[in-house]
Amino acid sequence: MPFLESDRVLKAGSIRNMGSKVAFNYQDLEKQGEEYLANIRKQADEILKEAQQQADAITSKSHAEGLEKGLAEGRQNAEQEIDQKANQLSEMTVQQRITTVLPALEKVAQALHQEKDNWLYSWEKIAIQLAARIASKVVHRTVELDPEISLELLRSTLELVAGAPEVTVRLNPDDYETLGSERDAVVKSLSSCGKVHVVVDEQLARGDSRIETQHGSVDASLETQIDRIANELLSEQ
Repeated sequence: MPFLESDRVLKAGSIRNMGSKVAFNYQDLEKQGEEYLANIRKQADEILKEAQQQADAITSKSHAEGLEKGLAEGRQNAEQEIDQKANQLSEMTVQQRITTVLPALEKVAQALHQEKDNWLYSWEKIAIQLAARIASKVVHRTVELDPEISLELLRSTLELVAGAPEVTVRLNPDDYETLGSERDAVVKSLSSCGKVHVVVDEQLARGDSRIETQHGSVDASLETQIDRIANELLSEQ
């Protein structure tokens, strides 16, 4: 049974693309902020320029002093307005950035969570498959050490075809020799079938058997039984 790999992986390129979209929004906001500040400064410069022109046109010292005072006040007011607008724009930019970043972070978190679930699911599949392979090796080794196990496995298989008028039992060569000259009688005693034939099948491993009837065959190999258990465990996930 081939090992399964995760069908879904988190693509680093997707996350990088996601990050680039967020950075693009930042640049737009910064550009808008710079344009807004430039416009405010331009208006302030025009106010200062107009005031300076008025100052040049006034020859009276008193008028010049008054205008200079007004110019200073105008400059101060303009600077205060610029600072106020800059602070407001800064707060608005930060809020817009937060509004843009949060959905992106939520998407990344969801993708990571999904990837974690996929990884766990794949790991469980691999663990079950590995356990099945280990179990297969252990059981085959146990059968080699205790041939009586082969008879018990064969008995369980013959129960599936009980009542069949004629049965052919295919056995591993070593298991065939273990049954000896009384193999037909031994096999028949394990079932309630009619006529029983026992033959050698070199393709079968120790402990494996194949039962053939007029209606079909039953694969009673250890590998098949272990795979069936593994598949049932996988289907429960």
